[in-house]
Amino acid sequence: MNKKVKLLHLEDSDKDSELIRSIIDSGEIGYEYFLVDNEKDFKQILEHENIDLILSDYGLPDYNGEKALKVAMEQYSNIPFIFVSGTIGEDDAITAMVNGATDFVLKNKLERLVPAIKRALDECQTELERKQAELELIIANKELLFQGEEKEKRAAELIVANKELVFQNREKEKRAEELLIANKELAFQNGEKEQRAKELIVANKELAFQNGEKEQRAKELIVANKELAFQNGEKEKRAAELIIANLELHFQNEEKEKRAAELVKAREKAEESDNLKTAFLNNLSHEIRTPMNQILGFSSFLKDPELSEVQHDEYIGIINSQSHQLLHIIDEIVEISEITTGQVDLMLKAFNFEELMDELLAFYKPKAEHRNLKLCITKGITGAEVFIRGDQIKLKQIFSHLIENAIKFTDNGQINIEYSRAGNLLIVAIKDTGIGIDEEEKKVIFDRFRQVEITMTRKYGGLGLGLSISNAYIRMMSGIIKLESEPGMGSTFIVELPYLPAAQFTGRIADVFNPLVISRPDWKDKTILIAEDEESNIQYIRAVLKSTGVNILVAVNGLEAVEQCKSHPDISLVLMDIKMPRMDGMEATRIIKSIHNDLPIIAVTAFAMSKEREYILQSGCSDYLPKPIKRDDLIAIIQKHIDTLQLYEPAEMIEFKRSG
Repeated sequence: MNKKVKLLHLEDSDKDSELIRSIIDSGEIGYEYFLVDNEKDFKQILEHENIDLILSDYGLPDYNGEKALKVAMEQYSNIPFIFVSGTIGEDDAITAMVNGATDFVLKNKLERLVPAIKRALDECQTELERKQAELELIIANKELLFQGEEKEKRAAELIVANKELVFQNREKEKRAEELLIANKELAFQNGEKEQRAKELIVANKELAFQNGEKEQRAKELIVANKELAFQNGEKEKRAAELIIANLELHFQNEEKEKRAAELVKAREKAEESDNLKTAFLNNLSHEIRTPMNQILGFSSFLKDPELSEVQHDEYIGIINSQSHQLLHIIDEIVEISEITTGQVDLMLKAFNFEELMDELLAFYKPKAEHRNLKLCITKGITGAEVFIRGDQIKLKQIFSHLIENAIKFTDNGQINIEYSRAGNLLIVAIKDTGIGIDEEEKKVIFDRFRQVEITMTRKYGGLGLGLSISNAYIRMMSGIIKLESEPGMGSTFIVELPYLPAAQFTGRIADVFNPLVISRPDWKDKTILIAEDEESNIQYIRAVLKSTGVNILVAVNGLEAVEQCKSHPDISLVLMDIKMPRMDGMEATRIIKSIHNDLPIIAVTAFAMSKEREYILQSGCSDYLPKPIKRDDLIAIIQKHIDTLQLYEPAEMIEFKRSG
């Protein structure tokens, strides 16, 4: 755009205003910005400034977007009006569009804002040009109509003149008759004059004939004028149709050019996406085969009878570590799949943010020290401010990804974790002294499958999904992530989130929500049914529960599980696999619950997607435990449901932490 666009923004949040301005800046739009948050300033700016486009939040404390839209449509209907809101619903959006709004953009989808602004300005410019063309056409038609009317006046005057000529000819005929009488009288008086009279009669007849011819020509002229007027009208119609056809052809040509440009961009993007996916699959193969090679290799060594106890424990530790690495890879793939398919929801609850950051520090400090790095934390909020509301699990995942990357891409120096509060924002910064990131990589660093180095000679491991997952979760929380970095100078990732204070607590949040877990409970008087079709899984659960003394029954499919519950009313709890032959775990659960509604049934399954977990709980299962199963998690969840002294905790508040 050549000239600066004047934008009027109705918004009460300075943070949202800054975010939207940064989005518009990224779209290379030259603009002059006017920010208002009330009705008076909104109307005053519209009256004194030649505004080109209006952006408006839908709900404000003292004013709202719906009233602003009404004012704009009544007095400035030619100005495009776009809602930019995080609260507008589908029905309200449709009503706004019917009432004259040009478009609406949700605040969690601000990538649509720049295209929406450009499209609105283009449509406005096209509408102005169309109205100007219509006005010029109206003036041309009026001028042509005036010329036609003038021609009709001239034709009417010609008709009057012809009538007057006819009248004069008739008068001449009368005079000729009078003259004939006079000539006869004169002939009686003067014989010489008779001959002249006869000649005069002949002359008069000849004149009468000529007059008759003139009358015929006048009639023919009237017909010719009418035919000419009709032909002119047809020519005007054809000219108007030709103008419309030319405009339509011009529009079609422009559309074809746009489609061609879009097709080229789409092809380039598809080629880039294919290259990234190919690199990702190659990387995924490498990341899976590396730990699998160690797991299979060291597992074969465990069969060696000459293996020492120290080597045996060392090999088991390597196998366990690489197994957790494989599980971490699977978790990242599941997370990015849930994000891509829109199956992720925020689970807000109250928790101690300071304890979360201390837990991350304690977990990653040994990893940093193993690489001769110093990991430290700077706390900017204390006291009651550390109790906040948010999705604790996703926040932990976000900061885990950022800290892991800082450790991975830092060869020497230190990593600092800083968090503080600035007004209504919670700000967390992860600073490192690592390899840094250049300007080109900054543009794509948050895209999925991206890393700073993606070639076959990669020095650093990983799938390149961590930052993409973190960015998606931060956007879901109405936050932003910023990057400050130079090659060789380290990087700083800054996360800004809305600060949501929790209710006041007198103790640790962990004391409120976490039950007391006894690591070796005594369940000799209890009976547990294991419904599982894989013998290795049954053996593992038996081994975990052996020390508790619990009585164990086994069913290898859903039908057997139902029959066992019917024939053994003393069963205290059921561990139910979901995918089994003959009858699946969900159907078996529904039948068992119809017989023993109070019997706890724990879903033990490899279905780890969040939507699947919600579906399993809604279908009747008392709780949910994802595979692979950890000993402490299994003991804790069983104890929660069969120990009468156990503190109750809702299913949605339990968090089973996977290592890594």
